[in-house]
Amino acid sequence: MNEAFVLLILRVLVIRKEDRDIFSAVSNIEDLQQLVAGQGHDWPDTKFLRANQLSVTTSSVYDGLFQMLIARRFDYFPRGINEVWQELETQKYPELIIEEHLMLHYPLPIYFFVNNNNQVLANRIEEGLKRSIEDGSFEHLLASYPGHKKAFETGRFNQRDIIELYNPLLPANTPLQNHKLWHSFK
Repeated sequence: MNEAFVLLILRVLVIRKEDRDIFSAVSNIEDLQQLVAGQGHDWPDTKFLRANQLSVTTSSVYDGLFQMLIARRFDYFPRGINEVWQELETQKYPELIIEEHLMLHYPLPIYFFVNNNNQVLANRIEEGLKRSIEDGSFEHLLASYPGHKKAFETGRFNQRDIIELYNPLLPANTPLQNHKLWHSFK
């Protein structure tokens, strides 16, 4: 089970219940380009979506995005699989649901920064992460976190169609070839 490695780079779509049929007809990026996403105005995801020719309506108010979706200002709200279930429980919007068959995927690495003069610490962090990925303890830790359990239990990630998106902000030396760091649902 490698699902834990992709928590931040997979997005499911929050939609209005009444739009289920519209989204059941979406199977690729061209279909999705006919709809409008909602995002925070300064979120990196906004740039990713626009770089992939997806229309985006933005807001500077996080809670307002749910209200804007309900008010039909946009069609879907991409949310990380590690956050969406708790958000919908917290927000209490019965007219919104998690769309059931699509996921967006784009590489979104997380970097650790340490003081330039502390190469020993940088090496220890890197080695520790590599070892934990290889022996499975990193995955186990993420999957055992209470906030992630519901996603894994109810997300049906292996059954969803994945729409691949390009991330224009990645440095050229990002280790995307190491699939253990980001890939598992195919």
